[in-house]
Amino acid sequence: MKVLVLTELRKPLEVLNMPDPTLAPDGVIIRVEANGICRNDWHAWMGDWDWFGLNLALPHVMGHEMH
Repeated sequence: MKVLVLTELRKPLEVLNMPDPTLAPDGVIIRVEANGICRNDWHAWMGDWDWFGLNLALPHVMGHEMH
């Protein structure tokens, strides 16, 4: 599957191919057809969440607005 990845703050994002997820015994896999990038993702990309106490581990797969 293709994912948008933040590898460095304030640097171009990368589109990478990642393996499909594997199913955990107590989990589910949801098929996502589209994923949006919102202002929260932009703040993460700019490194603006440190004031909130959020420091993302990089690399970080962007997006949480699933459709």
